[in-house]
Amino acid sequence: MIVATRTRSQSLHRFPHPAGATFPTAALAMANTTSGCPLPKNWEEFSVNPVKILGPFTLQHLLFLFSIACAGITTSISLFLITKHLHRYTEPKQQRQIVRIIFTPVVFAVLSALSILSYRVAKYLQPLIDLYEAFVLASLFLLYVEYVAPDEHTRLAYFSAIENRKLKSKFKPTGAYTVVPGGSLKWYHVGYVGVFIYCVVDVLLTILELVTEATDRYCESSWKPKYAHIWVEVLGGFFLGWAINSVIGFYGRFNKEPEFAMHKPGLKLASFKLIVFVNFVQSIVFSILLSKIKTSRKMTGYDLKYGIPAALVAVEQIFFATFFHYSFRSREYHETMKVDLVSPRMGTFRAAANAFNPTDLLVGMFTAVRLLAMKFSGRMGAQPASGPRVRRAGPNGDTHLEPMAQRQLRSSRPHPAQPTGNTVTGSQQAGYSDAYTGSEYAAYAPPARPSNEAYEGHVEPENERRGLSPCGYTRTHCREPSVDATSTRQIV
Repeated sequence: MIVATRTRSQSLHRFPHPAGATFPTAALAMANTTSGCPLPKNWEEFSVNPVKILGPFTLQHLLFLFSIACAGITTSISLFLITKHLHRYTEPKQQRQIVRIIFTPVVFAVLSALSILSYRVAKYLQPLIDLYEAFVLASLFLLYVEYVAPDEHTRLAYFSAIENRKLKSKFKPTGAYTVVPGGSLKWYHVGYVGVFIYCVVDVLLTILELVTEATDRYCESSWKPKYAHIWVEVLGGFFLGWAINSVIGFYGRFNKEPEFAMHKPGLKLASFKLIVFVNFVQSIVFSILLSKIKTSRKMTGYDLKYGIPAALVAVEQIFFATFFHYSFRSREYHETMKVDLVSPRMGTFRAAANAFNPTDLLVGMFTAVRLLAMKFSGRMGAQPASGPRVRRAGPNGDTHLEPMAQRQLRSSRPHPAQPTGNTVTGSQQAGYSDAYTGSEYAAYAPPARPSNEAYEGHVEPENERRGLSPCGYTRTHCREPSVDATSTRQIV
């Protein structure tokens, strides 16, 4: 069978590949026959030899030159706005997200131009555009969160305190709603997971698509479950819908709040989603035209499938990059516009390093996976235990972790000159609180200091009443000259 196939392929004429090399016309058929992927109905239109239409240039050459020029203009417009933000980098947590969003037209235009340069690699570049779109969507969500709750330490408490609204219509994020008892922390967690789990899934789907394309197991023309195409499309579409719904839902929840509306979040959302929407509609239109328009040697199937759509994407980015100058203005971040400026602006090069540092996105992806695991364990929406923990030794030599909140600082023994009328226990006389008294940790409580007249007349210095020794550290870390280190550890 292999010999017969090779003989048949040698009898067919040869045609130039889009990248320049020549190979048999049956190469596409042989590749699909080996993997079992059905051939598209018009696959013969991709095997014609393109002719020059203007001097020494074919349509592919002209489209590439045109798209490179558009990519250069887009890059200049976008970098000008990015530079303005970097020179006015007074709100790093907000502006790092803005810079990433502004860079979107540059990524779209450059990758589109490269896909025209070589039609062979075009199918490997499109997933990278979709991947950057996922991370920009996460950046937009983080920008919204910074507008509402800029303090990371009180963010969970903020969402726990605001009322939980249940929309009467899921298709109207700004429509009527009913108030549900309980805070909105679980709602915030669901939206957070929806945005960042899409980043995780899109990374995995991009790797899957690239690998299956290289091994002829993707099969774009088939929807059979044995090929990767159907799984990439279905899973990608589901998680993309979840992520977009989370961002729009967050906007609908806070769009009337003054501290949120002052940044014009609707204009920012529209400017970004317009790029994605136009690109999506354009792909549908050209997939229909590919089966309706008769190609020729002047405009081959590759030109219609990859070249012309990519050139249109490149020219569209000029308008989107210009529109970003109105939706992502840098004037509000100028030092003269910041009344409550805490620290001066960051240096330009440090600002650039901060803006393109993906640490916050990686942390968001890890947190989304952890919250999703908490969802399956029934703990989503609950605030995790906060505060550091200390390891203490038990009477049998075993150790356990104890929250620092239960290990209060030494000292609440009332001052002799200011009696309070409270009964003072032996542990409190020794300078310890009731953290261990009457609890499961009572066995680990330090021994009480014996009471005598000399001690009762002792006046504790101010720094000891705060739980500090005269040396300025906690007593367990203070070493007096008359006591060696071994005896100090035994006393503690």
